[in-house]
Amino acid sequence: MRLLELKRGEPDSSIKELLTHNVIGTPGKSMVYQQLCVRDKLDHIPDPYFLSVRLAERVVGTSCFIRRAVAVGAHTLEAFHIRYFAFRTQFRSNDAALGRLNKKSALRNEISDVLEGKPFGLSSSPLSYAYVDPGNVRSLRIIESYGFQHVGNFNTVFFSRFAPKANPDVSRVSENEESEVKALIGDAYANHALYTSENIGYKGGLFVLQKQGTIVAALQANPEHWKVHELPGSKHLIHMVSRIPFINRLFHRDFRFLSIEGIYVKSGHEKQLEKLISGVLAQTGRHTAIMCLDPKSQEYQLMQRQNRGFIRLLINEKKLYVMARGPKEVLDSLRQHPIYVSAFDNM
Repeated sequence: MRLLELKRGEPDSSIKELLTHNVIGTPGKSMVYQQLCVRDKLDHIPDPYFLSVRLAERVVGTSCFIRRAVAVGAHTLEAFHIRYFAFRTQFRSNDAALGRLNKKSALRNEISDVLEGKPFGLSSSPLSYAYVDPGNVRSLRIIESYGFQHVGNFNTVFFSRFAPKANPDVSRVSENEESEVKALIGDAYANHALYTSENIGYKGGLFVLQKQGTIVAALQANPEHWKVHELPGSKHLIHMVSRIPFINRLFHRDFRFLSIEGIYVKSGHEKQLEKLISGVLAQTGRHTAIMCLDPKSQEYQLMQRQNRGFIRLLINEKKLYVMARGPKEVLDSLRQHPIYVSAFDNM
């Protein structure tokens, strides 16, 4: 009898319920929070496969495999991005239960078959990749035990404004203009690995800044909403921060912000990026934006030269690992390029 079920397409109500109530983070060691936009994002994913453990008709653990085409330099490859690795609380805290994932067992064998591409009818092991917090040693060890290797890093980069200013040069891209802007963004990431335009245009969140009718900067901005339960070091700290005037505009236990990806800036107009982000914050009623950028990338270096606001003094950048498994030559190529991280995937 198989312990896992693999289903393609829209998740059922049990999976949605698990992911909607999933609490992320380790109490006392990291921020503990819930992502409250999960249902909207599940509706957007075009080709998901859900690998789940089900007991008595109830899903107790699940992970989503997103099948997509990604660019690695000049080549396009089929890949699986793995996200939403979630278990119900009683299984997350049970070391014996989770231990079955990284020891010899029927469950481990079934997971290995999926990673080898057998249920998808693939003749060889596909490229699979996921994002992992290196501070979560248990998760890192489990994913390494399945052959995933560290191929790159990215940092969460913060930007804020207490009172973002509207900018008449900033506008939301219409459906007719979307393909033109996507092409500009795609060209900007031509030297990156794992680039995908799959989430560019999500919820009409593509914005541009124009000068004399020319697009000089563009980005994708996704509305995010988290419920923050705890900050590292104290259960009460988030409640204190949420009461401090002005600071609570930037960060709050009811945290509403933008995640940004797909940054394009026309050469010679680098100073316009700061104005674009501020203008988008004003249009969307947010005060904070977060980007996921590889420190090797030009986009990361560009953001370091911007006035990123007060929040950079409150919250340090956090480094996360990009872990991948697949053919050796593909993994070697990933290490040679800056990694593109879709903020939609990571937030």
